[in-house]
Amino acid sequence: MLHKLLAILLLFLLVPASFGENYENRLTPRPQRLEGAWRCFPLGDANWQIVLAGPEHELLKLGKETLQNALIAAANPAVKDAARFTIRCGVLDDAGIEAELTGEDLVAWKFRLPPQGYLIRVKDGGIVVAGRDRRGAYYGLMSLAQLAEAGELPVANLVDYPVWQRRYAGDYRFGSFEEYRRLSEDKIGGFAIQWRVEWYKLEPERLQAEFAAIRRAGELEMMDFMLLIHLYALSDFSRRATAEYFNCTDPVQMDRLISQIHAAAASGVKHVMILFDDWTPLVDGRYVSPNPEERAYFDNSVGKAHAYLMNRLAEALLPEFPELELSLCPPIYSLAYAESFSHTEEYFRDFHTSARPEIGMVWTGPECIGPRVDKESYDRFSRYVPGRSLFQWNNSDCLMPQLPVWQDQFYPGFHHDSGGRIFLNIHTLSWLWNQPYVRTANDYLWNPAGYDADRSFDAANRRLFGAQNVTAIRRFRQLLIPLDAANAANDGSRLQALLPAALKQRELLERQGVDTSEFNGYFRTLELFAARRNPEVTLPICADQIDIAALTPEILNRCTAFELVNNMASETELLKTEVRGGIFGNRLLLVFDMERPALDQVAMPPEDERDGEIYHNPELVEIFLQPRSPGSYVHFSFDVFGHRGIEINRGDNRDWQPDFQIRIERQADSWRGIVAMPLAELEMVNPITPAENINWRFNLLRTPAQSPVAAFSPLNGFSAHTPQLFGVMKFKDCR
Repeated sequence: MLHKLLAILLLFLLVPASFGENYENRLTPRPQRLEGAWRCFPLGDANWQIVLAGPEHELLKLGKETLQNALIAAANPAVKDAARFTIRCGVLDDAGIEAELTGEDLVAWKFRLPPQGYLIRVKDGGIVVAGRDRRGAYYGLMSLAQLAEAGELPVANLVDYPVWQRRYAGDYRFGSFEEYRRLSEDKIGGFAIQWRVEWYKLEPERLQAEFAAIRRAGELEMMDFMLLIHLYALSDFSRRATAEYFNCTDPVQMDRLISQIHAAAASGVKHVMILFDDWTPLVDGRYVSPNPEERAYFDNSVGKAHAYLMNRLAEALLPEFPELELSLCPPIYSLAYAESFSHTEEYFRDFHTSARPEIGMVWTGPECIGPRVDKESYDRFSRYVPGRSLFQWNNSDCLMPQLPVWQDQFYPGFHHDSGGRIFLNIHTLSWLWNQPYVRTANDYLWNPAGYDADRSFDAANRRLFGAQNVTAIRRFRQLLIPLDAANAANDGSRLQALLPAALKQRELLERQGVDTSEFNGYFRTLELFAARRNPEVTLPICADQIDIAALTPEILNRCTAFELVNNMASETELLKTEVRGGIFGNRLLLVFDMERPALDQVAMPPEDERDGEIYHNPELVEIFLQPRSPGSYVHFSFDVFGHRGIEINRGDNRDWQPDFQIRIERQADSWRGIVAMPLAELEMVNPITPAENINWRFNLLRTPAQSPVAAFSPLNGFSAHTPQLFGVMKFKDCR
């Protein structure tokens, strides 16, 4: 009798959420619609059963296994004689599901529920999960698995589906099947592998295990896959001058590329993107093919060459794989870049008029990296390729603060204009602390109208690190945000005040078993910066256009002048280096006037275009520029003989080939170096437009042949590639 009374009392735990936890916060993504109160099913000793109401497809069997494991893990052994309940799962067309739903649900949702959508309904004696398709039913089971916790399974009637159907989270490596499965459990529907080394190293016979994992996940309908191939990429940038780049006029190379993509498509890859964004060479400000054969064959039109290549892929692959999507990432990939580049119209005209209509194209939005996409920007970019499928490559994570959450805003209907597709450029699997961000991004893309960044971040961390760590991680992030702001503002004293609390919170997370080793370098550099205040300079913003071949005294007088100091903060006598700078029109101008006795005794090094060699040259000037902090920075240099080197960050040289101008003027005992950098060439590191309330970070180093190194912001023995030691560039509007 006592056992019966206990069972009755347990049934009364079916209470509205207002009397306890807001159970919706356990779910990622946030569901589209909640209908009615939450009800709690006590989880005791296997007092449930999971029944597949239709054909036992492997994906649903996998979902059943995941849910069963979650229920077992959440069960409370102290709960005795709890009422048994049944979870029935299937698709809306299954007879077993139709029998469980009311006519209203069937009429309302059988044809209206979008793909990947599902219903959850609380019934007498159990729960019904009804998917629009098999993946929708699987996602419904994953929602129940997320909800099960601490001896209970809270459930409410809900309707859920993703607004963006094709959500590809990326990485620079293949994953394992278990990693794909883990992503799918949080309803991340697609994974993209970026192949960023030489194209010919994509060897299917060597990557059999990797492709087998994709094939298995694809056959289960668990996840979609995209493969990105950077066709002109080099793993060793020092070989740029002598490398043999892909040549689409070579039938042997074309056949090999087709064979590689064929193997990927046969393994279940549904989308292949060919990329020319970071490696297509510039000659005199115009994109060209990297080899003379293509230049001659296509009358020096790289747009026609890219169209030809994509057409050949389509002709060879689409008859066998008609659902395979092919797209292109052009060398001009954002609206800001397109409208700043003189040959934009030519490139897109040549490509668009030659490429087959089913070849899609990717763009990054109004900027290379930006917080929002507006309809006007989409329309303006799409005019270059009218009627062609266009979707977004999203770079938002690239310059995020520590522990980011998704903050982008898209205009209503952007998902429709993008065909439901988006690619998130991020280390989804490789970096532990990117994983909460990936889930907040997926949360937004699933349900933009219901997205709440704080709720989403907490839900992601609950899934990844456990409910017991959610509050501590949230507090850690709250402490890191002002640290980032103090760093960007060059406020060392503020950093000193903020660092102890952040370090203490980090120690707390470590004691609770949360790995924070990815933050080691971040805190080391902040501690270094907190001990000093870096120098600042304010440059004028002028409307004047400039010609570095004939700089007028008026232009030079409008610049801000300052001198470089000893890089080691010692009193050793330096050769004088005066710098003048300013923003003129759409360019950053820097003029270096450098004392150099006996310049004729400086031996010219062998001419060598390799970036790695110029840094050993005598009479060298290096410029480090970080136009958004924290974030990526560019590093470019020149010597007294006009040799130049260019890269993005250290160890991350993506063969950036900016159209910056240098002019060298030599005298008997001095020399001048003039640099003009178009602001548009900094777009890939996301510059904030210069304005009076904006700070950039930068450093200048001069290495004379026989004299101590001079710097704007002394390094005192640390690496030049330490952004926390960069000085601050401010601006004054003089237009």
